[in-house]
Amino acid sequence: MAVTVDGRTDMEKLIELLGEPEQEHLDFKEDVDLSKSEDKVKFVKDVVAMSNCPPGGYLLIGVSDSGGPVKPIGTLDCEQFDGARLNDLIRNYTEGQIQIIPQSHEINEKKVVLIYTHHEGSGLPVPMNKLGQYKNDKGKDVVCFRPGEVWLREGAQNVLLRWSHWDMLLRGRDQRIREEARADINSLIAELSKALRGGPGNISIPLTADMADEAFVESMITNLEIGSDLRIGQFLASAIATDGNTDAFCQSLDKLTIVAVQALALGVPDITKRAVDTLIKIYRQLDHDAAAQKLEVIVRAYVIGAAAVRYRAWGVIRDLVLHPSSAHPSLNYVYSSWIREGQVKASRSELFPGDSRGSLMIPSARLLAIEHAAMRPDLPSVDTSADDGYDSSDRLLDSLCQFDILYCLVVAAEGRHHGEAYPASSAFRQERANPALSLVVSNAEVRRELLPESNDAQVAQAIHEVFELAKNQSMQLQVPDDWWWNPPWDVENFIEKYQGDRS
Repeated sequence: MAVTVDGRTDMEKLIELLGEPEQEHLDFKEDVDLSKSEDKVKFVKDVVAMSNCPPGGYLLIGVSDSGGPVKPIGTLDCEQFDGARLNDLIRNYTEGQIQIIPQSHEINEKKVVLIYTHHEGSGLPVPMNKLGQYKNDKGKDVVCFRPGEVWLREGAQNVLLRWSHWDMLLRGRDQRIREEARADINSLIAELSKALRGGPGNISIPLTADMADEAFVESMITNLEIGSDLRIGQFLASAIATDGNTDAFCQSLDKLTIVAVQALALGVPDITKRAVDTLIKIYRQLDHDAAAQKLEVIVRAYVIGAAAVRYRAWGVIRDLVLHPSSAHPSLNYVYSSWIREGQVKASRSELFPGDSRGSLMIPSARLLAIEHAAMRPDLPSVDTSADDGYDSSDRLLDSLCQFDILYCLVVAAEGRHHGEAYPASSAFRQERANPALSLVVSNAEVRRELLPESNDAQVAQAIHEVFELAKNQSMQLQVPDDWWWNPPWDVENFIEKYQGDRS
């Protein structure tokens, strides 16, 4: 699966990256000694090449080519990888601005330095501005790069810029130019929408997938305030009709996600339900082999589910999860949840590194919500540089993990077909998912909304099964021993009360 480049450098991100093979946006280095000229100039070239490929990427120091940490604690000089020192080093060899963020970690008695390389904001590649060379063992000068050269990643290798690369390099810049060209008209639409609110008449404003997020939200709110959901219905119909093989597919999914989340924020549950139903209809009309498109849909489902957690819309979570989906028309095998069917399809198509290591959709959903503020109106700012502590604040990631564990719980308790849900949250700290389980056991109303067909004994059994599955999955990862261990005390007490002591 392609690496999700989201700027995070915490332990959870490290675990996620260790499960991936080397690729265009991920590079492993067993050792780098920046006191040596050879290592220094090669490191600079690695960083610049990675940065020149949008959206940037990650370098892991102290990791073998196979993705395993190899440097015992005390054998890797982490002081060399000070952020200010590294950024000064890079600027000394380049014309443009390249920013990197390093963070060191200890994992399984090994030391690893995780370095995030940011893509330069202009959309243009950064050339070298001076000679990068070193002396080999025989004392001869070896040139690593020359002034004016442009280096970038191609697969897992650094290569010089070729004509064939320009389309990839300029795609993002062209998109930004198009967005800037639309900015004025979108701003006009947004201002017009605001002006029409509370005014005379019932003038509705069309909703289209290519509108800027801000203009789309303002138009949606205006239509709701004048008491008309006609335009929203028209948009939902157009989203269903979007061809899954076109560039407009993801654009429509994004706006559909915005409709669902904004309706949650505005307290319009019927609109949220219609948006969720539309999302599922889009999923069902895709070809059974369209794994990549199905993955795009369920990533948006996770964004909506996380928002439902934050807005405490437990019925929305149940409605989002419990939709059976067949593995294939020719097979008599039906998954209890369409989300699981999409996960399995993506995994078998190698869009994930494998279920045994699975953060699955969570990183992609988090990045998508970061890129679209309209998908998180309750989180206007998201800290992408949370530290590695258990108390690191990332409400967006926490809500994604909590939705994930609740999705598993709903399937375990009330799924009527095959395919238990996979706890992708097991790839993250247990503390992120715990609040959801604690709320379920402490609040009978939450249980009634989330699991209306289950009594307390059945809920306790389902929680026990889900937690044990998450715990077992976490043990298969290269993570600290206490990643997932015991349920919170209130959850454990609930299980013991209704199911007996299972220790």
